[in-house]
Amino acid sequence: MYKFLRREILSVQEVILGVSRGSLLSSARLDNISFLFTGFAFLKLFAGCLFASAFLTDLFLPFVNYFINSGFANPYEHFNSLGEVAHFPYPAIMLYLMAVPKFLFGWIAPNNIFFNLFLLRLPIFISDITIFFVLKSWLQDRFEKRLIYFYWLSPVLFYISYVHGQLDVIPISLLFLSLYFLFKDKYNSSALLFGLALATKTNVLIAYPFLCLYLMSKHIGVKAIVQYVAITFFTFILLNTPFVFYESFWNSIIFNQESAKLFNAFIVLNDAKIYLVPAALSILFVRGFALKHYGPDVLIMLLGFAFSMVLLFIPPMQGWYFWLMPFLSYFYIKKNGKSHFIYISLSACYLLYFAFTKDSDFLNVFSVVFPGMASYPNLYTLILENGFDADKVVNLSYTALQATMIINCYWIYNEGLEMSRKDKIFGSPFLIGIGGNSGVGKSTISDAISTIFGSYNTSILRGDDMHKWKRNHEKWGELTHLDPKANHLHEEVSFLKKLKSGQKIYRRNYDHSTGEFTDEKPLRSNSLVIYEGLHPFYLPAQRNLYDLKVFIKPSTELMCHWKILRDQEKRGYSKEKVLETIDKRKRDSERYIDTQKNKAEFLIEAFPVEPLDIGCPDQDIEVSYRLSITNDVYIEHLIDELYHVEDLHIKHWYSESDHQVVELAGTASIEDIHRLGSKCISRLSDLGINKPEWPEGLFGVIMLTLVKVIMEKSRS
Repeated sequence: MYKFLRREILSVQEVILGVSRGSLLSSARLDNISFLFTGFAFLKLFAGCLFASAFLTDLFLPFVNYFINSGFANPYEHFNSLGEVAHFPYPAIMLYLMAVPKFLFGWIAPNNIFFNLFLLRLPIFISDITIFFVLKSWLQDRFEKRLIYFYWLSPVLFYISYVHGQLDVIPISLLFLSLYFLFKDKYNSSALLFGLALATKTNVLIAYPFLCLYLMSKHIGVKAIVQYVAITFFTFILLNTPFVFYESFWNSIIFNQESAKLFNAFIVLNDAKIYLVPAALSILFVRGFALKHYGPDVLIMLLGFAFSMVLLFIPPMQGWYFWLMPFLSYFYIKKNGKSHFIYISLSACYLLYFAFTKDSDFLNVFSVVFPGMASYPNLYTLILENGFDADKVVNLSYTALQATMIINCYWIYNEGLEMSRKDKIFGSPFLIGIGGNSGVGKSTISDAISTIFGSYNTSILRGDDMHKWKRNHEKWGELTHLDPKANHLHEEVSFLKKLKSGQKIYRRNYDHSTGEFTDEKPLRSNSLVIYEGLHPFYLPAQRNLYDLKVFIKPSTELMCHWKILRDQEKRGYSKEKVLETIDKRKRDSERYIDTQKNKAEFLIEAFPVEPLDIGCPDQDIEVSYRLSITNDVYIEHLIDELYHVEDLHIKHWYSESDHQVVELAGTASIEDIHRLGSKCISRLSDLGINKPEWPEGLFGVIMLTLVKVIMEKSRS
C-alpha cells in the first residue's frame, strides 16, 4: 500500500509543478498576461497577510496552534470538551495542511499575527495555483487571457480566500486534481485524490455519485469501479485514523451546523418532510444516468449544477461559493458573447449580499491591520439607523443573488447539457464508414482513429465478419469475397441501426489467422462507431446511415504492393498466391468496390513517387496523397497551418464537383503533428483527449485532416 500511495502521489507532481508546457510562470518574457498573473499572485499573498475574518483568527488559528503546541494532541477532543464543536469543521488532512507551514516556520515570528496569517494562507495559495493550472491544461493556451480574468482575477474568489479567510479552495483543488487524472483514465490516482479531498472537507462527497456515473460511462467494469470506491474511502479512513474513534471528531466534521443546513430546506407533504437538497441532487443524478454518452465537459457541468442546487436551497456561507465559481468560470471562459454578463452579475450580487446581510463582517476583516474598524457599525446597522427598512434591503440583495444563481443554473443546462446532447459525438453515436479494396489500409485508418479518440470512445465493426462462409469452403470457388452475394450485407444494416440508436449488439468475428468464425460476442455502442469493410456504401440503406463516408483508393501498383506485404506477413501467403487472388478478383473489384468511391465524402488516393518493385519488402517507398473532401466542411484553418510545416508540400483547391482537394507530399515531424492537433482540433479536449496519440509523417497529416473533418461533421 505504501508503494501504491507513493507512486500515485508522485504522479500528482505533473500537475502541481506545471501541467502544460510554456506555462505563465516559466515564460522567458514578461508579457501582459504573465504580468497580470504574477502581479495578482503577489497581491493575493499581501492581502492574505493583512485581512482575516473571525473564522480564521478566532477559530481556525487557535485550533491549529493547539494541535502544534500540545505535541499533536487531539484538538477535536479538546475543543469539544469546551463546548466549541464548530471550531474547525474539517477532517484531518485539512488540519495537517494548515499545520505544516506553521510547524515548519512558525518559530520565526510566533507572535506576529501578520506572519501567522501568511503561513495559514500558503496552503490556500498553493491550492489556488493548482486549480489555475488544471483549468489551463483543460482549456489550453487559446483561452489563457480569459482564464486570468475569469478565474485568477475573480473578486469573489479573492475575497473568499485572501480577505475573509475561508479554506474551501483546498478541497476544491484536490477535487480538480482528481478530475484531471480521471479524464486521463488514471483511475487509481483519481480515487486517491478524491479520498484526499474528502479528508479535507466531507461536503465534497456531493460530487462522488457523478464521478461514479462518469466511470460507468467508460464501461471499465464493476471490479474497477469497486476498486475506485475502495481506494477513495480507504484513503479517507487511513488519513483520519488518529481521530476516527473519537465522537468529537464526527461531531465536528459531520454533525455540525453547516452539514445540518443540507436538511433545513424542505416542504411538508402529508405530514412528512421532503428535503429539497437531497431531492434535487437525486433528480440531477437520474438525469446524468439517463445520458448515453458524455465526456469531461458534461461531468464538469453536472458538478457545477450540483453545487448550484445546494446554494439555491440553503442560506449561503461565504466560502461555499468557491464550490461553484471555478466550474462556472470554466464554461464562461469557453463561451463568447453576452453570457459573460451573467457570470459578472453573480459576482456582483454575491458581494452585495454579504455586504448588506445582518451579520456582515465586511469591516471585521480589517481588524488585524485596522483594529478600530471592527467596532464600526456595518451597512445593515447604518441603513437601520437612517430609518430605512434594512431587512428589505437584505431580502432584495438575497433575491438578486438567488435569481442570478437560477439564471446561471439554466445557462449551465442550456449551453452545457443540451449543447452536448445536440452534438452528434456526445449526444448520439457518430457513425463512420471506411471502404476500399482488400489490403489498402482500412484497418490502419480505423485503428488510428480509435487510438486518437481512445478505445473507450470507439467501437469498430469489421465487414469481414459478415462473409457467408469460412475459409476453404467450396462456395469460394464460385464467388469472390468482393461479390455482394458472398456477404450478409443486409444484416449489416440492422446491426448499424441498433448501434446508432445506442443499443448493444451480438456479433461473430472472422478470425483471419484460422479462417474460422468465433462465437457471438457483445459489442456496445459508443461515441464513435466505425464500420470498415469492402461494401460499406454499396446498399443505399446502409450508405445513408453514415455521418461520414471514407474511401481509400491507392493506385493499382501500390494496392498490389501493400496487399502482398500484408498477406505475406499476417496471413502467410506467398507472393504468387496473392497476385493470383488479385487477378481473380479484378472484375468484381471494378464492379462492386471501386464504384463506391463516388459515394465518399473523404476520398484518400495514394501514389508512389517513384516506380515500385512490387512485393519487395526492403524497398523504401515514398508515397504522395490526394484527399478529396466535400466542400461543406471548413478545413482552411488547418490547411493554412500545414503550409508552414517545413518539409511538407501541400496544395489545396476547390473542384467543380462540390469537393475540395488537398495534395500532400514530403513529411511532417511528430512535433508538428502534435502542435497542429492542439492548435486546430481543440474540441478533442471536450472528450477528455488532452494528449492524443497522433501518427507521424504524411499519415499523421492525413489523420489530422480526417479528425478535423469528423469534429466538423459532428456539429452539422
